[in-house]
Amino acid sequence: MSKTFKRGRHHAAPHETAPDTERLIARLWFEPVLSFQYRCAANDAVEVRSRSHAPLYVFCDDGWRVRMADGVHLANKGDILFLPRGGVHLVFRDEQVVPRGIEDLVRAGFRNRHGVYAVGSENDALVAGSFFETSALMEHPLMALLPEVVHCKAGEGAGDARVVDWVRWISDLDAGNAMAMGPSINGILRMLLSRHFADPAHAVGLEAAPGRRDRQLSTAVLAMHEHPARNWTVDALAALCHLSRSAFASRFSQQFGLPPLRYLFHTRMRIAARLLKEQRLTLDQVAQQVGYSNGLALSRSFKRATGMRPRGQAQP
Repeated sequence: MSKTFKRGRHHAAPHETAPDTERLIARLWFEPVLSFQYRCAANDAVEVRSRSHAPLYVFCDDGWRVRMADGVHLANKGDILFLPRGGVHLVFRDEQVVPRGIEDLVRAGFRNRHGVYAVGSENDALVAGSFFETSALMEHPLMALLPEVVHCKAGEGAGDARVVDWVRWISDLDAGNAMAMGPSINGILRMLLSRHFADPAHAVGLEAAPGRRDRQLSTAVLAMHEHPARNWTVDALAALCHLSRSAFASRFSQQFGLPPLRYLFHTRMRIAARLLKEQRLTLDQVAQQVGYSNGLALSRSFKRATGMRPRGQAQP
C-alpha cells in the first residue's frame, strides 16, 4: 500500500517529496574527505573497510559489482550507489580477482589535482565519486533516516545519463580539471535524497522514522537550517516548538544525539563550507550569513569543527 505524504495540513501526491524534507535537502552540503576517479581493469578489485568514511559512487560504465553484507549489488552506467554509514564492501568487475586495499592503490601510484585522486589507465572502466565523514553525515536528520544502501538505477531521477557524463568529465584531471567535483557530487547527493524520499516505499519527513516522530522538533530544525545567522538560543528554539526550555533540550538531544546549540554549530559549519565552495564569497561575507561577527571568528570555529581552515575563500 502506498503511503500519503504530509504537506503541513495538506497531503502531497505520491512521488512528491514532503516540503519540510525538500527544504532541508536544498540546503544540504557536506565537504568530501576526498574525491576520486577510479579506472578499474577487468582483473582488478578494491576492498574498502572503513566505517568512518561513506562513499558515493557514480558508475560511468557497465558491468560493475559491489559486494556488501546484504549481497552483491549490480551497477551499470548511470547507476549511483551511496553508503551513508560506510562499512566493508568490495568494488569489482570480476569476482575471481583477489582484491586490493585502498592503501595498495595509493602505493601503486595516483594523480591528484584539487583534491581529486585519479587511479588506473585510460581504457579501463570508470567509477567516480567522493568519500564523506560518516559522523558528519549522521548528524544531519535526513541522513540518519537513510538505509545502509541507497541505490539509484540509471533513469531513476539522479541516475541520469547527463549527470554521469558530467561526472566523467569533471573528475577527469585534464579535461574537467577536477575543480568543481565537490559541488557536483553534493548536487548529485541532493538529487539522490530527493528521489529517495519521494518514493512511496520510503518514510518521508523528519517525523517519519522511529525515534524521530516528534513533529514539534522539526520546526526548530528547519528554523536553524533556514536562518543560521539568527542569534538562536535554546529558549527561542523551544518557543518555536511550544515547549519549555528543559523539555525541548531533553527531547532534542534524545532525538538527534546532540544538544540544540551543538546541532546549530555543525549546521552553520556545513552551510559555511557550501557558501565558500559554491558562491565564492569572502570569509567575512559568509560569516555574516551563518551568525558570526567576522571571518576570523568563523575561521576559528571552522577549524575547531573540522581540524582545517576554511578552503576556497578570499581574504576577509
